[in-house]
Amino acid sequence: MESQIDINNKKPDQTIRNQSMKSKSNLIVVALMTIIIVLLGLIWHLNFKNPDAVRTVIQPNFKEKDNTKTQQTYTSPSPEDVMSFLQSPLLLKNAQTETWETYTIKEVGVSFQLPSQITQKGNLITLERKSPEMGYVLCFTYEKDNKPLVINTNEYLAKCNSDSEFTAGTTSIDFTAGREGDLLDSQGYGYLPKKENDSRQYYYEKLNLNRKSEIYEDSVNEVINPQKVSILKVYGIDSYKWGSRAFGKGKVGAIINISHNPRYTGLVFQMKLDDNLTLALFDQILSTLKFSK
Repeated sequence: MESQIDINNKKPDQTIRNQSMKSKSNLIVVALMTIIIVLLGLIWHLNFKNPDAVRTVIQPNFKEKDNTKTQQTYTSPSPEDVMSFLQSPLLLKNAQTETWETYTIKEVGVSFQLPSQITQKGNLITLERKSPEMGYVLCFTYEKDNKPLVINTNEYLAKCNSDSEFTAGTTSIDFTAGREGDLLDSQGYGYLPKKENDSRQYYYEKLNLNRKSEIYEDSVNEVINPQKVSILKVYGIDSYKWGSRAFGKGKVGAIINISHNPRYTGLVFQMKLDDNLTLALFDQILSTLKFSK
C-alpha cells in the first residue's frame, strides 16, 4: 500500500514562516522610517538651530567680487553751479575750442565744434527720417544710436535717441507720430507776456502743429554767444515738470530758433552729464554755434 501524505500537516510550519517574513518586513519598514525621521531631524536642526552651519556646508567659497572699479563716482552739479550755468549772460569762447572738430547740419544751416570727449565715443552723423504719419524728424548723434525702432514690418518710429551722450534734433512743423514727445521734438522757443509784479522773463517751447508749451521757469535762461546766436539753455529737472516729455535730471539742453527754413523752425542740443561731459564743457560747445552761409 502506498503511503499517503497529509498536506494539512505542513500548514503550521508554513504559517510560522509567513509570520517570520512579515516580522522581518515590518522591521525593515520601521528601520527605514527611523532613518528618515533622523535625517529630517538633522535637517531641521541645521536649518533652524544653526543656520550658519548650512551656509558653511553648501555655500561655495567664492572670492568676493571687487566692484570698486565699476562704481559710479559722478556727482551732480551743485545748485550754485546750475544757477551759474543758467544765469551767465554771455558765452565766451575758449582757446581750446580752436582744436575741436567742426560739424554742420546742412538741413538747418547750423555749424558747431565738438571736443574729443564727445567725438571719441563714436561716428557722428546727421539723419533725416520721414514719420510714418506725417512730417520729418532730424537727428544728429552717434551712428550706433541712430537705428530706427521698428513699429511693424513696414513702418519706423521717427525719433531721436534721447539717451545718447550727445544729440541734436528737431521735428518739422507738420510732424505727427503715434508716440510721446521729448525735448528733441522742440521746434524753437518764444517769449510769454510778463506777469504782474514779476520781472522775470517766461518762455515757451514751440511744438508741432503750431502748439506751445510753457517751460518751467527755474530750469531755463536765454543767453547770447559770441556769434550773436540767441540760445535758450535748459537744465534737466524732475521729469514731471515737463509733463510727459522725457527730459529729466542728469541732462542739459539748449534750444535755438531757425529762421527762413520752410521745414524746421528750431533745433535742440542735448547732453548727458558725467565726469567728463560737464556744464562748463556744454557752455563751450554752445559758444561755437553759428549759422552757416
